[in-house]
Amino acid sequence: MNINQLIFNFRGFLISSWSNVMEILEHLDWDNSPYFLDDWMQANWEFFVEKRALESEQFLVPYGGNSSSECRYTDKGRVLTHRVTCKKKGESKSQYYFFKFVTKDDGCIRIWSPFDYIYVEDIKTGDRFYLAFDEVEFSVDQIV
Repeated sequence: MNINQLIFNFRGFLISSWSNVMEILEHLDWDNSPYFLDDWMQANWEFFVEKRALESEQFLVPYGGNSSSECRYTDKGRVLTHRVTCKKKGESKSQYYFFKFVTKDDGCIRIWSPFDYIYVEDIKTGDRFYLAFDEVEFSVDQIV
């Protein structure tokens, strides 16, 4: 399965699971589980995207853009070998590092369904901004 379909499926899973996650978060002891949402997203990123897009012993940069392999849910501390990048459909010049899905809501950026935007970084300039999910195509690049 290609990376675009894997990421589309991951986003679909986030959307379909979101009401259940919100119910869990309402009753969560945040003092004992401050990173629950990050861990939940990372674990599912590894299972839905990484494990299907890469060979064994290959690992993606963690979901959300943290470059530390200690932020992984499984295989903590492993050498990161690949990262998800994207570009606007029909363009070949600009390329971006993919970080995470977000939603724009009345001018605010939120980690919330429908996850219709992505947070990215321009590979050349380092500028960070948001792109509409349906305007991009994804690829997986090896880290050199």
